[in-house]
Amino acid sequence: MATDFGDIYLGGRNGPLSKGKLKIAEAGLGWKNASTGAIVTISATDIQKLHWVRVCKDYQLKVFKTDGSVIKFDGFPRDLYDSLASVLKSCYSLNLEQKDLSLRGWNWGSSAFQNNQLIFSVANKTAFEVPLNEVANTSLASKTEVMIEFAPPDLIEATGQKIKEDVLVEMRFFVPGLADGDMVADDEDGPAVYKDLSEQKKVEKDDASDQEETFVVGDDGEALTAAAVFCETIKQKAAIEAIGGEAVVKFDDLLCLTPRSRFEISLYQDFLRLRGKSYDYKVLYKSVTKIFLLPKPDELHWMLVIGLNPPIRQGQTRYPYLVFQFDRDDEIDCDLNMEE
Repeated sequence: MATDFGDIYLGGRNGPLSKGKLKIAEAGLGWKNASTGAIVTISATDIQKLHWVRVCKDYQLKVFKTDGSVIKFDGFPRDLYDSLASVLKSCYSLNLEQKDLSLRGWNWGSSAFQNNQLIFSVANKTAFEVPLNEVANTSLASKTEVMIEFAPPDLIEATGQKIKEDVLVEMRFFVPGLADGDMVADDEDGPAVYKDLSEQKKVEKDDASDQEETFVVGDDGEALTAAAVFCETIKQKAAIEAIGGEAVVKFDDLLCLTPRSRFEISLYQDFLRLRGKSYDYKVLYKSVTKIFLLPKPDELHWMLVIGLNPPIRQGQTRYPYLVFQFDRDDEIDCDLNMEE
């Protein structure tokens, strides 16, 4: 027997625009967008646990999948908890756990990484979660401050008309101190990143003893700051799609005049990634509006100009164009990581 719930929103940055119907059956969950007909399905064997959370649109059903991803459904009235919990219990033999959020309004707490989410907690209760697959860029604004910039949502109706919507575009975290070695993943080959929440173990420290803390040391022999490891962890988690598959082609040490830097550029199926000394950008191909190849007046160089909407950002500065410079006589040979 399948049970339907109407007027349910798909959680995420496009949630307010994604109203539809949720169907729960023994085979799994299925949600259908009322406007576009788009369908999201979750197999019963992929469901690991279920949470019931208070959100801005009534209550939310949060579905944790076995692969670590999370799918959210918003818009459940409070009085539907008992009936929804009963249906989920009979179909999947899982309890619908009620989770309280922190409502203190504090901006000081603790952070942890779980799969592709950043969880910020206050007094051992979740204050908010940041889906890292929606992060477009992160960088160190200072030695103790980490900036996170978000990719814009797709605010286009089924009619093709653009919708004006206020969205979060940037967050900043103050992360003081040095990185605790007990909280960093054991991987000598890769960059230092924080352990996933499921892998973290509480370290009991005796305040009365002279036990020394272990710190993470970088390639230069200096201890890494907690902000640097925090920023690197976000970079690795935000590029989860890129890590899951190989780049089609890579270009090393390309000179970019705007913003001025040298980047390693990796082209993937749906986006390109620019890695510089201080900044790391993930640019979706659908954000590219124009491409020009222009001769420079010195007759020695070509300029490759890429128009972007929305532009990339460095702090408060926006760059609607990427400008790369190439020598006229240079030739680059590269192998494409693609089938014939």
